[in-house]
Amino acid sequence: MFRLNLKFVVACMVVLFAGVACSGNSGIRLADIPKFKDAEEVDIEASTNLVVKAADKALKDAAEGEGLTADSLVFAVPEGKTWDNIKTFYVEELKGEWTENDALMAKDTSGVQHMTWTRKGFLTRDQILVLAWVDDKETGAKFYMVMLYTK
Repeated sequence: MFRLNLKFVVACMVVLFAGVACSGNSGIRLADIPKFKDAEEVDIEASTNLVVKAADKALKDAAEGEGLTADSLVFAVPEGKTWDNIKTFYVEELKGEWTENDALMAKDTSGVQHMTWTRKGFLTRDQILVLAWVDDKETGAKFYMVMLYTK
């Protein structure tokens, strides 16, 4: 059931973001986004975690259906760190060039919490950045995803 909820949440976020992302070739690359200290990137292709694979696939499938480019990185959460630690880091690191956008926030759902940022202000931005916390209840593993949407 959690996997279906995760796919639904990701698909809803992509549909929501598709309506506000505008076209343009310039922009920030996913590699330019800072990484939380000591977080280890998860190789999605090699990962055996089904939640990570399902989330990434749902994200990319839904984005493609909306004509968006979706890039994502997944990181294992360092031992002892929480969603509050991760989001506080990104709030501080993204100040200036990115604007937090509560209007694009969907409700947090079971095991999936997220925050969104946009570039260039509301309705004129060309990119959307989503930070999502994924708590795999079956394995106890915690991940965070950084997703960049560009039209």
